[in-house]
Amino acid sequence: MMKNILTVLMLFFVLTLEAQEPTPYLPDFEFQKLDSTSFKRTDLDSTKNTLIIFFDATCGHCKDAMIKVNKNYEKLYNTNVVLVSLDVEKSIHMFLTEFGPKFWNNSKVTILHDGKYEFVPLFNPKRYPSLYLYSPKRDLLVYANNDDKMEEIFKLIDTANHNQKKSASK
Repeated sequence: MMKNILTVLMLFFVLTLEAQEPTPYLPDFEFQKLDSTSFKRTDLDSTKNTLIIFFDATCGHCKDAMIKVNKNYEKLYNTNVVLVSLDVEKSIHMFLTEFGPKFWNNSKVTILHDGKYEFVPLFNPKRYPSLYLYSPKRDLLVYANNDDKMEEIFKLIDTANHNQKKSASK
């Protein structure tokens, strides 16, 4: 009961933050992996772009976004992929199994639980889902909280992949 009340309050808090801007750089953070080990910003590969997806397992827009990201999974081979949720592992598992099966139980994807409710004040999301694409220098390239910028995210990822292939062939 208390968890449900906290989740509703947190969602209300997120939805009331419409005027705030997403953090323009990748902030220092520490969340928990599903095996309860700590994961920090410094654990990311600093030579790659980083895609962070903040989602709620019961959110319809999150389901639609995850289906689209799942369809584009192959493009993410040179990107740190981090999924962050306030949900418990069982809900995350059910959500990803149905809407993002390429992400569940994938060693190239980091799934994090925000049990201390720190994501919102650190990243300033406007709503669920929130997708952040950061450069290797940790600058925000694109923020999306709906479908209209998802194409832009994947175009930037494609460009980064193409540039890396060009550099590697020289």
